[in-house]
Amino acid sequence: MNLLPLPPRKAAVRESRQRLVCASHFVLERNLRGFPYPSQASDAQRAEVFARVVSALERLPEPLRPVPVPADAPPEEREDLWISVFPQEPEPPESGPDTALFAGEAFGLRYALGVNQGSHVKLWTATPDADWNAVSVLLDLLAEKLGDALEWAFRPDVGHLTADPERLGTGLGIWVRMHLPGLGLRGILQATARGLRELGFGLRTAHTEEAPYRIGGPAEEECGGSPGALYFLHNLRSGGNGFSEEMLLGVMNMQARNVMGHEWAARRKAIEDDPRDIADRVSRAAALMGSAYLLSYREALDAVSALRLGAEAGILPVRRPEALDALELDLLPYRLRRRFGGTTDVSHRLRAARATVARDALQAAGAPAKPRAKGTKEN
Repeated sequence: MNLLPLPPRKAAVRESRQRLVCASHFVLERNLRGFPYPSQASDAQRAEVFARVVSALERLPEPLRPVPVPADAPPEEREDLWISVFPQEPEPPESGPDTALFAGEAFGLRYALGVNQGSHVKLWTATPDADWNAVSVLLDLLAEKLGDALEWAFRPDVGHLTADPERLGTGLGIWVRMHLPGLGLRGILQATARGLRELGFGLRTAHTEEAPYRIGGPAEEECGGSPGALYFLHNLRSGGNGFSEEMLLGVMNMQARNVMGHEWAARRKAIEDDPRDIADRVSRAAALMGSAYLLSYREALDAVSALRLGAEAGILPVRRPEALDALELDLLPYRLRRRFGGTTDVSHRLRAARATVARDALQAAGAPAKPRAKGTKEN
């Protein structure tokens, strides 16, 4: 097997926002004037809020109107919605009296709406690319149309009132999932995270070992790094008097670009300092994904991270690097169960299924996978 070429010390780093921003998630909170927050409301008050919001939803234009997500919906359907739209929530939405979850799609975006889920109304949506224009239009339109039938809790000197102090003002939370291997390689990720916090922005690990794809703790406190070098950049404040959702989107966009600039500089420096180390990481990842029979979620994510870095630095000759981007979701346990059936409930079968998916993705990207010996069966 031929070794991968070493990158030149002055290797060009492909500065593509699309390659660094994996997805962006948004949550917009609104509360009704004259009613306590759900956690402080009586049963009668929660019931009144529920009735008013549901009535307002029924009056939305047909293209905007979401449909209820039944409490007895298949677990994989609810998990898919939770993971794809609002992974920033520590727990799945409540299901009980005077609570509801709706789902809809508009402007090419999937979205969810919760009633009495921490706030009276919560809107969640996500975009898989770096274009936030459709998100801004969707959130503004939904909030405006619902506001025609509901009176939001608002103070001119503060903005929209929310139970979460971090959402006070615009009520908007933005979570940008980013691939940041360079900062980790240079050993400056934790310092970067601390600097961001001083500016009012957080950086959190995108995964935990115990619960894949549930957002972990602050990056400045994580010594081992996030699986796959994936992190969420998010706002710690939501504005205030005279601060609009559009302004917050602009500020977050600028801060995301700043982080990307640091990441690109870190990648260039890592290659200049030790190109052999980078090539070694990429070669090992390619060998692992091309020949492993069993893969844990962390192993797979770390290998994908190295391959993406190698493709973007010109070390790994792949024709379709985008084939590696979807693996973060495709390697999740529930996705593997859906594809391979319930027999993957056993841990080693999950890891075997994950290895199969990883090999397929590596071949789809255009990189050679190590051929199997004749007579070897897939697990």
